[in-house]
Amino acid sequence: MEIACIHIGLMKTATTYMQGAWTLDEKIALSNKGLNPVVEYLRESTAGNRFDAGKNLNIDLDQPLKAGQSLVLSNEGLSCGFLDSGDAEMLRIYQDNASIMMGTLASQTQNVLITFRSPVSWIRSMHAQFLNEGGSGSASEFLSERRAFLLQCLDLDYLLGLYRRYFRNVRILPYEALREGEDDFWASLGEIFNMPVPTVRDVPASNPSLSGQRLYVLSCLNGLGGHMRSVLQHSESYVGLEQERLVQVSSHYESWLNRRFVEHASEAELEQTLGWLRADTVPDDFRRFSISREFADELEKRYLSVVEEVTGDTKLVSRYRDELQQAITEPV
Repeated sequence: MEIACIHIGLMKTATTYMQGAWTLDEKIALSNKGLNPVVEYLRESTAGNRFDAGKNLNIDLDQPLKAGQSLVLSNEGLSCGFLDSGDAEMLRIYQDNASIMMGTLASQTQNVLITFRSPVSWIRSMHAQFLNEGGSGSASEFLSERRAFLLQCLDLDYLLGLYRRYFRNVRILPYEALREGEDDFWASLGEIFNMPVPTVRDVPASNPSLSGQRLYVLSCLNGLGGHMRSVLQHSESYVGLEQERLVQVSSHYESWLNRRFVEHASEAELEQTLGWLRADTVPDDFRRFSISREFADELEKRYLSVVEEVTGDTKLVSRYRDELQQAITEPV
């Protein structure tokens, strides 16, 4: 089965929107959810140090393949995992394992797509994603605690090297091109990979973005739940099967409950929740962070210089560098 391209992310670069557009297009067959078992295997086998490079790669399609359709594989989980733990070294091994598995498809395609964006806006979006997945804390705390992990996520030099071992046509395209000139973005993608251009782009939002008060309430609820689980998990007076099951079940469902609550609660209900948490207002610096010179230098080496070399787009990279310099000078 011939594959038009393999899209591996990065996370938070409009991957969900792109997948939605591909799903709506009659000329394209998408495997996004169909790749979830592959991503889950990668996570479990990497964490357990039992990855099998010879494992058969079974890929399901989100919808049945029709005659004449081009097949696209797209899942940001192929480039990023372990956001919850923030384990940079585990992520590095995970990325390698993912490229090995995808490399078995080199006989069916030579095309790999990596989408990227401004590192400053990407960090802010990743903080929101971390909260959506059950994390807590400010953007500044998130960056401080996951510095090495975030750098590994953005190590384009490493990612390109992994996939160029197997594929001849590994391309990178900016998220900003999609946001600021969608027709040109899709046309460029179609030309690069000789694949159909989606014509239906009225993609419904599956998980609306949260901001401001809603994101802060989510962080507080996640933090409270995490604290309660930790106390019960390490309790000397509450032990046994019930305790184990309660901790396990609450960990699985709590972040989902909290996320849906902040999405659907009214403004008055959010204010009431903040009152119960004794957090009447959202701290001004909750979503703000600054970047150290050392961190910026690493981004320059692993990310910005690579984008500039591969794309030749000095104007875009200059914009990224200006945003980075501003974040060094003062919190953004």
